[in-house]
Amino acid sequence: FGNGDVKFIDSQWGTIDFSEAIFMGGGTLDFSGAKVNGNNLWTFIDLGEKDLNFATSSKGRVFEASGKKFFISIKRHTGKTVSFQGAILRSHLSGFNFEGATGLKQLQLNDSVWQGRAGVVQNLCFQGSGSLQLCRADLSMLQEFTISKVSVKKGLVRFATTVFPGQGLTRIGFEKIGNSKVDFENAVFGGALAIAQEAKFDRECEVSFKGATFQGPVEISNLSFGSVPNFIATQFSKHLSLDGVEYDYERAKRLFSPDPNNSNAGKLQRLKELAENNSDHRLALQCYADEMRARRWQLRNMGSKAAD
Repeated sequence: FGNGDVKFIDSQWGTIDFSEAIFMGGGTLDFSGAKVNGNNLWTFIDLGEKDLNFATSSKGRVFEASGKKFFISIKRHTGKTVSFQGAILRSHLSGFNFEGATGLKQLQLNDSVWQGRAGVVQNLCFQGSGSLQLCRADLSMLQEFTISKVSVKKGLVRFATTVFPGQGLTRIGFEKIGNSKVDFENAVFGGALAIAQEAKFDRECEVSFKGATFQGPVEISNLSFGSVPNFIATQFSKHLSLDGVEYDYERAKRLFSPDPNNSNAGKLQRLKELAENNSDHRLALQCYADEMRARRWQLRNMGSKAAD
């Protein structure tokens, strides 16, 4: 398939094999509104510069995958966009391996519905700026959901208002997160959650769990945040582990300058509460000291600032 769009819009298949198909040049490989039902293990040897589209079609039909498996592996791809917005993934195993997607700028999974047993997203690397969008998605029926080896040099990773597995396990692994924002605001985790840092990286990212609900046990291990993580208005029903969590609280550069981020005091207070409840005395003491500095810097009295 050469330069230009390749369209399978609103088509219906059982099991199909793309392992010998070669796609070259730009354009879009378009599966919007299509339906597949079978054991679909799609290996794309070369997608060229084509964007991949599995989003809702212009006629309002959504992409649906059911059957034993729907798993896409990309060996070579220099296109910028992959979209599954609004897709319904009912296969027992649904997943994507983006190992060869070296030009990717955006992965769009907003409003998707996952209703099988397991969901997987792996080897997602944005070489420059990029965004992973998994907002307003419904994963509540899954037994297990895993995102691993995610790297974003500069960009946005969003899971806002997504409902994660209700009874199973959610695993999220960051390989490298640069000067980026990671957003879990108002997400719901019905089952267990494990978030880990899979490789050592500099403390640059900004992370927010504001308003999120955690109904199962939570393990956040060895994460290095670029700023104070935001746990304001979060709800935890079971055990929380913050083992090895670090943040970089930058104090004002000049003696009389106020805290450059007025929300730091509230974020530190909430993180301190969580650390105390978890008997993490080191983190609790660090948060307490930084919270006092933040609150003193907010005072208008110059002497209070200078005393710090």
